[in-house]
Amino acid sequence: MYEQRYNPYAANVDIVKGYLRSGKVLFLGILTFLSLGLTVATLVLNPVSSTVSELMNALSKMGLDTTEFTANYGSYLSSGNISSVLSTVISAVFTILAAIAFIIMFAKSRSASPDSNPSSGVGIMRVLTLITFIFTIIAVVFIVALYVLFVIGISSVNEYFDGDVNAAATVQVITGIIVSLAIILLISYTSSQKNFYRSIKRSLNSVDLYRTGAVGYGVFNIIFAVFTGLSLIGTAILTVSEFSIGNLLLLSSLLLSFVTLITTASFALGYNRYIKREKYGYNDPYKSGPDAPYYPEDHQGYGAPSDDYNYPNYNMPPQQNMPPYNEASDPYYSEQDQTVYCPNCSAPVEGNQPFCTNCGYKF
Repeated sequence: MYEQRYNPYAANVDIVKGYLRSGKVLFLGILTFLSLGLTVATLVLNPVSSTVSELMNALSKMGLDTTEFTANYGSYLSSGNISSVLSTVISAVFTILAAIAFIIMFAKSRSASPDSNPSSGVGIMRVLTLITFIFTIIAVVFIVALYVLFVIGISSVNEYFDGDVNAAATVQVITGIIVSLAIILLISYTSSQKNFYRSIKRSLNSVDLYRTGAVGYGVFNIIFAVFTGLSLIGTAILTVSEFSIGNLLLLSSLLLSFVTLITTASFALGYNRYIKREKYGYNDPYKSGPDAPYYPEDHQGYGAPSDDYNYPNYNMPPQQNMPPYNEASDPYYSEQDQTVYCPNCSAPVEGNQPFCTNCGYKF
Protein backbone atom coordinates (compact mmCIF):
# COMPACT_ATOMS: atom_id res chain seq x y z
CA MET A 1 0.00 0.00 0.00
CA TYR A 2 1.48 3.32 -1.08
CA GLU A 3 1.99 6.13 1.40
CA GLN A 4 -0.26 9.15 0.87
CA ARG A 5 1.86 11.97 -0.52
CA TYR A 6 1.37 15.69 -0.08
CA ASN A 7 -1.04 17.01 -2.73
CA PRO A 8 -0.95 20.84 -2.84
CA TYR A 9 -3.96 21.08 -5.17
CA ALA A 10 -6.19 18.99 -2.92
CA ALA A 11 -4.82 20.76 0.16
CA ASN A 12 -5.68 24.19 -1.24
CA VAL A 13 -9.19 23.09 -2.15
CA ASP A 14 -9.73 21.81 1.38
CA ILE A 15 -8.35 25.02 2.87
CA VAL A 16 -10.59 27.30 0.78
CA LYS A 17 -13.60 25.05 1.36
CA GLY A 18 -12.93 25.34 5.08
CA TYR A 19 -13.69 29.05 4.86
CA LEU A 20 -16.45 29.04 2.24
CA ARG A 21 -18.54 26.65 4.32
CA SER A 22 -19.05 29.39 6.92
CA GLY A 23 -22.48 30.89 7.49
CA LYS A 24 -21.40 34.26 6.09
CA VAL A 25 -21.46 32.84 2.56
CA LEU A 26 -24.99 31.49 2.94
CA PHE A 27 -26.11 34.74 4.57
CA LEU A 28 -24.77 36.72 1.60
CA GLY A 29 -26.82 34.52 -0.74
CA ILE A 30 -29.95 35.17 1.30
CA LEU A 31 -29.31 38.92 1.41
CA THR A 32 -28.84 38.96 -2.37
CA PHE A 33 -32.20 37.27 -2.91
CA LEU A 34 -33.83 39.77 -0.53
CA SER A 35 -32.38 42.67 -2.52
CA LEU A 36 -33.96 41.20 -5.65
CA GLY A 37 -37.36 41.08 -3.96
CA LEU A 38 -36.97 44.64 -2.76
CA THR A 39 -36.12 45.84 -6.27
CA VAL A 40 -39.25 44.22 -7.69
CA ALA A 41 -41.37 45.64 -4.86
CA THR A 42 -40.03 49.12 -5.56
CA LEU A 43 -41.03 48.83 -9.20
CA VAL A 44 -44.52 47.58 -8.35
CA LEU A 45 -45.36 49.79 -5.34
CA ASN A 46 -43.67 52.97 -6.55
CA PRO A 47 -44.38 53.02 -10.30
CA VAL A 48 -43.28 55.62 -12.81
CA SER A 49 -46.80 57.02 -12.96
CA SER A 50 -46.27 58.78 -9.61
CA THR A 51 -43.22 60.57 -11.03
CA VAL A 52 -45.19 61.64 -14.11
CA SER A 53 -48.03 62.95 -11.95
CA GLU A 54 -45.63 64.97 -9.82
CA LEU A 55 -44.14 66.47 -12.96
CA MET A 56 -47.58 67.46 -14.29
CA ASN A 57 -48.49 69.14 -10.98
CA ALA A 58 -45.25 71.09 -10.98
CA LEU A 59 -45.86 72.34 -14.53
CA SER A 60 -49.41 73.38 -13.65
CA LYS A 61 -48.25 75.34 -10.61
CA MET A 62 -45.81 77.18 -12.85
CA GLY A 63 -48.76 78.34 -14.96
CA LEU A 64 -47.86 76.25 -17.98
CA ASP A 65 -50.42 74.60 -20.22
CA THR A 66 -50.24 70.85 -19.68
CA THR A 67 -52.97 69.92 -22.15
CA GLU A 68 -50.60 68.62 -24.78
CA PHE A 69 -48.54 66.92 -22.15
CA THR A 70 -51.64 65.24 -20.78
CA ALA A 71 -52.60 64.06 -24.25
CA ASN A 72 -49.23 62.32 -24.55
CA TYR A 73 -49.27 61.09 -20.95
CA GLY A 74 -49.79 57.48 -21.95
CA SER A 75 -46.77 57.43 -24.26
CA TYR A 76 -44.51 59.01 -21.64
CA LEU A 77 -45.75 56.60 -19.02
CA SER A 78 -45.27 53.60 -21.29
CA SER A 79 -41.73 54.57 -22.25
CA GLY A 80 -40.88 55.21 -18.61
CA ASN A 81 -42.27 51.87 -17.53
CA ILE A 82 -40.42 50.08 -20.33
CA SER A 83 -37.07 51.57 -19.36
CA SER A 84 -37.69 50.87 -15.67
CA VAL A 85 -38.69 47.28 -16.37
CA LEU A 86 -35.66 46.80 -18.63
CA SER A 87 -33.22 48.11 -16.02
CA THR A 88 -34.93 46.00 -13.36
CA VAL A 89 -34.62 42.86 -15.49
CA ILE A 90 -30.90 43.45 -16.09
CA SER A 91 -30.33 44.09 -12.41
CA ALA A 92 -32.39 41.02 -11.51
CA VAL A 93 -30.27 38.77 -13.75
CA PHE A 94 -27.07 39.92 -12.06
CA THR A 95 -28.65 39.59 -8.63
CA ILE A 96 -29.95 36.06 -9.26
CA LEU A 97 -26.58 34.92 -10.60
CA ALA A 98 -24.79 36.37 -7.58
CA ALA A 99 -27.21 34.68 -5.17
CA ILE A 100 -26.80 31.35 -6.98
CA ALA A 101 -23.02 31.74 -6.87
CA PHE A 102 -22.99 32.19 -3.08
CA ILE A 103 -25.29 29.23 -2.55
CA ILE A 104 -23.15 27.01 -4.82
CA MET A 105 -20.02 28.04 -2.93
CA PHE A 106 -21.65 27.22 0.38
CA ALA A 107 -23.22 23.91 -0.75
CA LYS A 108 -20.09 22.63 -2.50
CA SER A 109 -17.93 23.51 0.49
CA ARG A 110 -20.29 21.77 2.91
CA SER A 111 -20.43 18.61 0.81
CA ALA A 112 -18.61 15.60 2.25
CA SER A 113 -17.58 14.39 -1.21
CA PRO A 114 -13.84 14.85 -1.86
CA ASP A 115 -14.65 15.72 -5.49
CA SER A 116 -16.91 18.61 -4.51
CA ASN A 117 -15.32 21.88 -5.59
CA PRO A 118 -16.81 25.39 -5.11
CA SER A 119 -14.88 26.63 -8.14
CA SER A 120 -18.06 26.94 -10.25
CA GLY A 121 -19.70 29.35 -7.78
CA VAL A 122 -16.52 31.39 -7.47
CA GLY A 123 -16.26 31.44 -11.26
CA ILE A 124 -19.72 33.01 -11.55
CA MET A 125 -18.74 35.77 -9.14
CA ARG A 126 -15.46 36.20 -11.01
CA VAL A 127 -17.33 36.80 -14.29
CA LEU A 128 -19.88 39.15 -12.67
CA THR A 129 -17.17 41.25 -11.03
CA LEU A 130 -15.24 41.40 -14.30
CA ILE A 131 -18.36 42.66 -16.13
CA THR A 132 -18.92 45.20 -13.34
CA PHE A 133 -15.34 46.41 -13.72
CA ILE A 134 -15.78 46.84 -17.49
CA PHE A 135 -19.02 48.81 -17.01
CA THR A 136 -17.23 50.96 -14.44
CA ILE A 137 -14.52 51.83 -16.96
CA ILE A 138 -17.23 52.77 -19.49
CA ALA A 139 -18.97 54.92 -16.87
CA VAL A 140 -15.68 56.62 -16.01
CA VAL A 141 -15.09 57.49 -19.68
CA PHE A 142 -18.61 58.95 -19.85
CA ILE A 143 -18.07 61.01 -16.67
CA VAL A 144 -14.76 62.36 -17.96
CA ALA A 145 -16.42 63.33 -21.25
CA LEU A 146 -19.14 65.22 -19.36
CA TYR A 147 -16.56 67.06 -17.30
CA VAL A 148 -14.62 68.02 -20.43
CA LEU A 149 -17.82 69.46 -21.90
CA PHE A 150 -18.38 71.30 -18.63
CA VAL A 151 -14.91 72.83 -18.82
CA ILE A 152 -15.32 73.73 -22.48
CA GLY A 153 -18.60 75.52 -21.74
CA ILE A 154 -16.81 78.14 -19.64
CA SER A 155 -18.87 80.95 -21.17
CA SER A 156 -22.17 79.51 -19.98
CA VAL A 157 -20.70 78.99 -16.52
CA ASN A 158 -19.53 82.60 -16.42
CA GLU A 159 -22.99 83.78 -17.35
CA TYR A 160 -24.48 81.78 -14.47
CA PHE A 161 -22.13 83.59 -12.07
CA ASP A 162 -22.77 87.00 -13.68
CA GLY A 163 -19.40 87.04 -15.40
CA ASP A 164 -17.39 86.26 -12.26
CA VAL A 165 -14.51 84.31 -13.79
CA ASN A 166 -12.94 83.45 -10.44
CA ALA A 167 -16.18 81.95 -9.09
CA ALA A 168 -16.68 79.92 -12.26
CA ALA A 169 -13.09 78.65 -12.17
CA THR A 170 -13.44 77.72 -8.49
CA VAL A 171 -16.57 75.71 -9.25
CA GLN A 172 -14.82 73.90 -12.08
CA VAL A 173 -11.80 73.05 -9.91
CA ILE A 174 -13.97 71.77 -7.05
CA THR A 175 -16.05 69.76 -9.52
CA GLY A 176 -12.86 68.33 -11.01
CA ILE A 177 -11.62 67.24 -7.58
CA ILE A 178 -14.94 65.59 -6.74
CA VAL A 179 -15.04 63.84 -10.13
CA SER A 180 -11.44 62.63 -9.71
CA LEU A 181 -12.14 61.24 -6.23
CA ALA A 182 -15.29 59.51 -7.48
CA ILE A 183 -13.38 57.95 -10.38
CA ILE A 184 -10.57 56.73 -8.11
CA LEU A 185 -13.10 55.31 -5.66
CA LEU A 186 -15.12 53.51 -8.34
CA ILE A 187 -12.10 52.01 -10.10
CA SER A 188 -10.41 51.00 -6.84
CA TYR A 189 -13.56 49.37 -5.48
CA THR A 190 -14.43 47.37 -8.59
CA SER A 191 -10.78 46.46 -9.15
CA SER A 192 -10.36 45.12 -5.61
CA GLN A 193 -13.66 43.24 -5.94
CA LYS A 194 -12.47 41.65 -9.19
CA ASN A 195 -9.06 40.76 -7.74
CA PHE A 196 -10.63 39.31 -4.58
CA TYR A 197 -12.74 36.71 -6.38
CA ARG A 198 -9.88 36.09 -8.81
CA SER A 199 -7.68 35.23 -5.81
CA ILE A 200 -10.20 32.68 -4.55
CA LYS A 201 -10.42 31.19 -8.03
CA ARG A 202 -6.63 30.93 -8.32
CA SER A 203 -6.33 29.38 -4.86
CA LEU A 204 -8.70 26.61 -5.93
CA ASN A 205 -6.77 25.88 -9.13
CA SER A 206 -3.10 26.27 -8.22
CA VAL A 207 -0.45 25.09 -5.79
CA ASP A 208 -0.41 28.38 -3.87
CA LEU A 209 -2.89 30.42 -1.84
CA TYR A 210 -3.82 33.95 -2.90
CA ARG A 211 -5.56 36.81 -1.10
CA THR A 212 -4.97 39.79 -3.41
CA GLY A 213 -7.73 42.40 -3.18
CA ALA A 214 -9.28 40.98 -0.02
CA VAL A 215 -8.18 43.81 2.28
CA GLY A 216 -9.05 46.56 -0.21
CA TYR A 217 -12.45 45.05 -0.93
CA GLY A 218 -13.22 44.76 2.76
CA VAL A 219 -12.10 48.32 3.56
CA PHE A 220 -14.12 49.82 0.69
CA ASN A 221 -17.22 47.98 1.89
CA ILE A 222 -16.71 49.44 5.36
CA ILE A 223 -16.39 52.95 3.88
CA PHE A 224 -19.59 52.50 1.87
CA ALA A 225 -21.30 51.07 4.95
CA VAL A 226 -20.48 54.24 6.92
CA PHE A 227 -22.02 56.50 4.25
CA THR A 228 -25.00 54.15 3.90
CA GLY A 229 -25.49 54.23 7.68
CA LEU A 230 -25.58 58.03 7.66
CA SER A 231 -28.14 58.00 4.83
CA LEU A 232 -30.10 55.36 6.72
CA ILE A 233 -30.37 57.60 9.79
CA GLY A 234 -31.53 60.58 7.70
CA THR A 235 -34.08 58.49 5.81
CA ALA A 236 -35.42 57.01 9.06
CA ILE A 237 -36.01 60.52 10.44
CA LEU A 238 -37.70 61.56 7.19
CA THR A 239 -39.90 58.45 7.17
CA VAL A 240 -41.06 59.09 10.73
CA SER A 241 -41.94 62.72 9.98
CA GLU A 242 -43.40 62.16 6.49
CA PHE A 243 -44.48 58.56 6.04
CA SER A 244 -44.90 57.35 2.47
CA ILE A 245 -44.43 54.15 0.49
CA GLY A 246 -41.46 55.66 -1.33
CA ASN A 247 -39.71 56.63 1.91
CA LEU A 248 -40.42 53.22 3.41
CA LEU A 249 -38.98 51.42 0.37
CA LEU A 250 -35.92 53.66 0.43
CA LEU A 251 -35.44 52.99 4.15
CA SER A 252 -35.70 49.22 3.59
CA SER A 253 -33.27 49.39 0.68
CA LEU A 254 -30.69 51.33 2.71
CA LEU A 255 -31.04 48.97 5.65
CA LEU A 256 -30.52 45.93 3.42
CA SER A 257 -27.55 47.59 1.73
CA PHE A 258 -25.99 48.42 5.10
CA VAL A 259 -26.25 44.83 6.34
CA THR A 260 -24.95 43.48 3.03
CA LEU A 261 -21.94 45.82 3.06
CA ILE A 262 -21.03 44.89 6.63
CA THR A 263 -21.36 41.17 5.87
CA THR A 264 -19.31 41.49 2.67
CA ALA A 265 -16.58 43.40 4.52
CA SER A 266 -16.48 40.68 7.18
CA PHE A 267 -16.34 38.01 4.46
CA ALA A 268 -13.42 39.65 2.60
CA LEU A 269 -11.35 40.58 5.66
CA GLY A 270 -12.01 37.20 7.24
CA TYR A 271 -10.80 35.46 4.08
CA ASN A 272 -7.60 37.51 4.12
CA ARG A 273 -6.95 36.63 7.77
CA TYR A 274 -7.79 32.95 7.21
CA ILE A 275 -5.56 32.49 4.15
CA LYS A 276 -2.71 34.38 5.82
CA ARG A 277 -2.89 32.07 8.81
CA GLU A 278 -3.07 28.92 6.68
CA LYS A 279 -0.26 30.04 4.37
CA TYR A 280 2.20 31.38 6.91
CA GLY A 281 1.03 29.90 10.19
CA TYR A 282 2.35 26.43 9.41
CA ASN A 283 5.70 25.61 7.81
CA ASP A 284 6.44 23.58 4.74
CA PRO A 285 5.96 19.85 5.57
CA TYR A 286 9.25 19.03 3.85
CA LYS A 287 11.38 21.40 5.95
CA SER A 288 13.81 20.02 8.51
CA GLY A 289 16.15 21.37 11.10
CA PRO A 290 15.36 24.23 13.51
CA ASP A 291 12.29 25.29 11.49
CA ALA A 292 10.80 21.83 11.24
CA PRO A 293 6.98 21.88 10.94
CA TYR A 294 4.75 21.66 13.94
CA TYR A 295 1.37 20.00 13.52
CA PRO A 296 -1.07 20.44 16.41
CA GLU A 297 -3.59 17.71 17.03
CA ASP A 298 -6.44 19.65 15.39
CA HIS A 299 -4.48 20.39 12.20
CA GLN A 300 -3.40 17.06 10.78
CA GLY A 301 -3.49 17.85 7.05
CA TYR A 302 -1.83 16.60 3.89
CA GLY A 303 1.80 15.72 4.42
CA ALA A 304 1.55 15.74 8.23
CA PRO A 305 3.77 13.10 9.91
CA SER A 306 2.07 10.08 11.39
CA ASP A 307 2.05 9.49 15.14
CA ASP A 308 4.22 6.36 14.95
CA TYR A 309 7.11 8.02 13.11
CA ASN A 310 9.88 9.67 15.09
CA TYR A 311 11.95 12.25 13.29
CA PRO A 312 15.58 12.56 14.43
CA ASN A 313 16.04 15.46 16.74
CA TYR A 314 18.87 17.55 15.36
CA ASN A 315 18.52 20.09 18.14
CA MET A 316 18.94 17.63 21.02
CA PRO A 317 21.20 19.20 23.67
CA PRO A 318 24.45 17.38 24.46
CA GLN A 319 24.19 14.76 27.16
CA GLN A 320 26.07 15.54 30.35
CA ASN A 321 27.87 13.11 32.69
CA MET A 322 27.46 10.13 30.36
CA PRO A 323 29.52 7.01 31.21
CA PRO A 324 32.33 6.05 28.82
CA TYR A 325 31.47 3.73 26.01
CA ASN A 326 32.02 0.05 26.81
CA GLU A 327 31.76 -2.44 23.98
CA ALA A 328 31.23 -5.36 26.33
CA SER A 329 28.16 -3.80 27.91
CA ASP A 330 26.75 -2.36 24.69
CA PRO A 331 23.70 -4.42 23.56
CA TYR A 332 24.10 -3.06 20.04
CA TYR A 333 27.66 -4.37 19.73
CA SER A 334 27.88 -7.72 18.03
CA GLU A 335 30.77 -10.16 18.64
CA GLN A 336 30.16 -11.85 15.32
CA ASP A 337 30.38 -9.02 12.83
CA GLN A 338 32.29 -6.57 15.08
CA THR A 339 29.84 -3.84 14.05
CA VAL A 340 29.17 -0.88 16.33
CA TYR A 341 25.62 0.52 16.40
CA CYS A 342 24.49 3.93 17.52
CA PRO A 343 22.82 3.78 20.96
CA ASN A 344 20.39 6.51 19.93
CA CYS A 345 19.01 5.35 16.57
CA SER A 346 20.57 1.85 16.16
CA ALA A 347 22.23 2.78 12.87
CA PRO A 348 25.57 1.06 12.12
CA VAL A 349 28.65 3.20 12.80
CA GLU A 350 31.66 2.83 10.52
CA GLY A 351 35.12 3.52 11.86
CA ASN A 352 35.88 5.86 14.70
CA GLN A 353 33.40 8.59 13.78
CA PRO A 354 32.70 11.12 16.56
CA PHE A 355 29.08 11.58 15.42
CA CYS A 356 26.41 9.27 14.10
CA THR A 357 25.87 9.93 10.38
CA ASN A 358 22.16 9.13 10.69
CA CYS A 359 20.96 11.08 13.73
CA GLY A 360 23.93 13.23 14.66
CA TYR A 361 24.36 11.63 18.06
CA LYS A 362 27.73 12.44 19.66
CA PHE A 363 29.58 9.40 20.93
